[in-house]
Amino acid sequence: MKSALIGLIIGILFSSSILGATLNCEQSFYEHNGMFVSAQINGDFSVVSEKEVKFSKVTFKYSIYEDNNEEYIWSAGLKELENFSNKLDYRPRKYFGHMKFPVWVNEIAGSPYYGFGYLDLIVPAKNLKSSEPSSFTSYLIMTYMDDHYGGTIKLNCSIK
Repeated sequence: MKSALIGLIIGILFSSSILGATLNCEQSFYEHNGMFVSAQINGDFSVVSEKEVKFSKVTFKYSIYEDNNEEYIWSAGLKELENFSNKLDYRPRKYFGHMKFPVWVNEIAGSPYYGFGYLDLIVPAKNLKSSEPSSFTSYLIMTYMDDHYGGTIKLNCSIK
């Protein structure tokens, strides 16, 4: 009886401390492979289990520039998702202790966001599961961007 009560209390504390948080990640003009990348990722999430984090709503936005000039965008993309979870079978070779959120970004007809490619948001699991507000570094792996560009950029992230 006592151990069941302790388990229930721990479960309540765990679940109540990780619901309703917001992730904000940003990077401006990060130089990589001769290009400059700006990216923003914002979303509300909750921890479903020890291995699963789900965003109720999340927005991925990026711009790639040929130089450090905002006037000429080589590529740009935007993707908004609902009920979006991390890749549960992610087995990293480099980013141990992280969760991966894979996204395919494609053209949005009639908008200035015409780019396409794969984005992988790589976030430290401990930060997503913590109940404390925090600032930390995450990574955005960009692959097959408009058939030509790829690379990894660092993101400055916070949880509120």
